[in-house]
Order: sequence, then C-alpha cells, then structure tokens
Amino acid sequence: MLLALLCAALALPVSAAIAAPPPNDGPDGATAFEPVTAANGTPRDMRALADLSEATPDPGVPRCLGPRSFERTAWFRVPAAAAPQVVTVEAAGRTLAVVDLAAFVQPEGVHPPLRRQPNACSGVGSGAGDAAEEPTSGVTLQVPAGRSVLIQAGHRGPPAAPADEQLVLSLDTRLLPFTPLPSGDMATRHTPRAGISHASLVNIAHSTITDDEPADPVCPSLGSVWRRVKPSHSGRRLITARGRYVTTIAVYSGRLPTASNELDCVNRAMTGELQMNVRARRGRTLWIRIGSDNAPGGARAKLRVEDGRDRPVVHGGPGGFDPTTGGPAGGLPASCDRSRPERATVRGPRLAGAAGRHVVPVRISVRGWAICDVQADLVRGGHVYASTIAGRLHGRATLRLIATRAIRRGGYRLRVTAVDRLGKRVTVRSRVRGRLR
Repeated sequence: MLLALLCAALALPVSAAIAAPPPNDGPDGATAFEPVTAANGTPRDMRALADLSEATPDPGVPRCLGPRSFERTAWFRVPAAAAPQVVTVEAAGRTLAVVDLAAFVQPEGVHPPLRRQPNACSGVGSGAGDAAEEPTSGVTLQVPAGRSVLIQAGHRGPPAAPADEQLVLSLDTRLLPFTPLPSGDMATRHTPRAGISHASLVNIAHSTITDDEPADPVCPSLGSVWRRVKPSHSGRRLITARGRYVTTIAVYSGRLPTASNELDCVNRAMTGELQMNVRARRGRTLWIRIGSDNAPGGARAKLRVEDGRDRPVVHGGPGGFDPTTGGPAGGLPASCDRSRPERATVRGPRLAGAAGRHVVPVRISVRGWAICDVQADLVRGGHVYASTIAGRLHGRATLRLIATRAIRRGGYRLRVTAVDRLGKRVTVRSRVRGRLR
C-alpha cells in the first residue's frame, strides 16, 4: 500500500526548493494526514507528503536514533479518538535511504505540543525493516482514548537533490474496545511496586503507550505495563518475566525511566522466560517495563524479582533475545556471529574435589574457536547434577556450576554445548572428566 502511494505521489512534478523551511518544519506547525480518494470516489487511505529539501533540525527534541538522525524533519499530527486506538505510520522516499520516524504521544487536554521524549521510533538500526531489499520504517503503538500523536519524520546526512528529499507517509488507525487501562499503564510515582523474592501476576490486557514511556527502538511493543522496585540493599537482582503475551522486558534505574538510564532490554525469541540480571543500588528505583502486543482481556504476566548472585543470564534468558551486546541481559558480543563451536575443544585438569557441594568450580581451557551462549553440565549416568551458563568463552576460564541435585561420590564428565553462527545449539568436544570424593 505504501509503495503504491509513493509511486503515485512522486510521479507528480517536484517544484523548485524554496528558501524558507516548510510550515510543518517544527512540532508547532504539525499538519494533518489527508484522505486519499479511491477510483470510485470514496476516501479510503490516509497519507501525508513531506518536503525536506529546506527542512531544519529540531533544537531541544531528543534524537532517539542517535545524534546524526533527524537532521531535517517535518511534523504531522494523528488526532485523538474517543476510544483507544492502534496507530500505524509508515514512511518511505524515492531513494533507498531509510526515513527516521518518531512518535510522541500527547497527554490528554494538552494544547502546546509535548516533545520532551519520543515514545516510539524506527529507522536505521532499529529492526529488520531497514535491512530489507526495499528498506522502510514504521511505528505502531496502542494509545489511550483522548490522546493525539505527533509524528516526526526526517532524513540524516547531507541534503540530497530536492527530488530525493520528498517523503510519503501513510497512516492507518484502528479503534479498540473501550476498556479500563491496566494498573501500572504509566510510569509515575503511583506505579505499583513489584513483589520481592516471590512471583506476582501483572495484568497486561489492553496496555497502551503513553507520554511517560521512553522509546526503545530495538525492543518495541504495542503496549506496556510498569512495575517498580526500590532495593533495600545493593547487589544483583534477577528479573524474570513469563507469559504468553509478553513480548519484551526492559529495566531502567533512576527517579523516572528515561532513554539515558535504561540498563538493557530483551525481545522474545521463543517460549520460556525473559530474564535480566541487573546491579541494583540501595534506594535507587528500578523500573521494569513489560511489553506486549495485542494482549486480550485476561492476559497476565508472571513477574519475579529475586537475588541475582550466581545467577548468570545469557542472551535474555531461555525465551529471550538480547539485541545489544553485553549488558545485564547477557547480550552476546558481535564476534559470536561467526562462532564455529564444532571446531572447538574444551580441556582442563581432571575433575576433583569433595562431593556434596552446592557450587562446583571447574577450570577449563577452550582451544580452537571461541564458543558462545554456553551451557555446561556436570553429568553422570545420563543425569545432570550441576549446571551453569556463560556468554563467550575462549582460552582459560573457571566455571562455577550450581548443583541441581545432590552430588555424591563418583565419576562425572563435563558436557558443553554452544550456539553456532546459524543459531543452532551444538555439542562441543569436552575432555574434562574425573571423580568427586
């Protein structure tokens, strides 16, 4: 649909660039989307045209895709609706340059445009769309009733020819049933606290995006629910979220969540828990964002915050994927994209030590290729007695395996698996074995 609109719009002659910026160069002049009349004369789709040839950047407006993004911008407004709505905006130009796109949800009843932080954004590096054969950018978010949305569209880099600075934006809105917002839909001082050391159920049904939510380009969701934790002592906290409709989790640390104090985020990759092991400071609030897409009535998430000592997390947990390298969610380094664990060998001194321990330290040396997203198990007779995980291993290392059942005297071996460059889990040759007494 967007491609058809683009071809039709850009078939029109392009007027010569004028010296003055366009009227919608800033948020105060944001223009509305207009209906496109179908062949039968019936208005059907909504679109807007942008000319960035004389556009300027926006002082004081955060650039959610980096300091080089949104060098030339135009602004548009999506009107508020009497019921919650799903807002989708896509943007493209006549070249393969990816459009920078950001959405700013406006508080109900506020007339001057609020632009202190974007609440959703898309562009280079934000997802798979910019890597497609025909790159596009788009934002989709659920907003509460009575909330309008400002859309910022821009280009980066030096200005191109006037014809290449033309953009076409398409708008699609869909009304949702009018239902009460879940508790914690906004991140404020009234946000409910999360339970400590025990699981709590969180209602995520019909969640939305509001003006208090910082944009997270690499971990987006249509809606979100917040919980907060104020640690009574410093140390690590393991944060786990589970639920059919949980698509992302993110953790922030500070007085209120902002783009600058986000610790890390996790996207869903498969069934299982999404996890993050963060370093908490006494008295400094942790904000937990649970993202969901189209969560229906009755949808719940199970959230647990517990002691994170000796609880490493790799790649966002069993069901997660950390799109960033390193960090509390255990994102893998970029070198893991080329890992060949089938060519690696794990060596080490013979296993030794006393049985009955809760933590079994094992010294190893990884030869050949580095191994990533590692699972190491202490195995005897086909049963696993202790396990640990690690992000990337190469050369010498000491693993601390946590007992999963009573470790008795006898012979054991170390079984090691890792993920290869194709995302498959494979067995790594391991020559570590011995007896515990």
